[in-house]
Amino acid sequence: MTEEQPKQKATAKAEKEFGSFSVDTIQATMDKFMATANVNAVYAKPVHEGETTIITCSEVFAGLAFGVGEGGGKDEEGSGGMGAGGGGGGRTFARPVAAIVATPEGVTIKPIIDTTKIGLAALTTLGFMFAMMGRMNRMRRR
Repeated sequence: MTEEQPKQKATAKAEKEFGSFSVDTIQATMDKFMATANVNAVYAKPVHEGETTIITCSEVFAGLAFGVGEGGGKDEEGSGGMGAGGGGGGRTFARPVAAIVATPEGVTIKPIIDTTKIGLAALTTLGFMFAMMGRMNRMRRR
């Protein structure tokens, strides 16, 4: 056996472990994500009160991230070691945006207004405007 053959075998073994590990990680993350990102996250179960039925509708945000990598270094015996790893994660978030109200007279959609979000957007906009005005004034003085 030449010196190249053990290196090729070690590299092939690391690539095989690396490939299956990352596929398993991605599959597990996707399974968890798909369990939460479904139609039940958008439309709640109908609530019946007499002849009125109310269904809330939500806005759903989702994010996924994956990472894989490999590295080399010396193990305890002084020979080169090959390491591979990976990971992934995700998050879903839903907030109500409307309510569907069905009565014998008809169906209406009523918006749900998030005043906190509107207030934060207004404060952020004002802060940005004041920062830009201050920057413009500094540029004029030069």
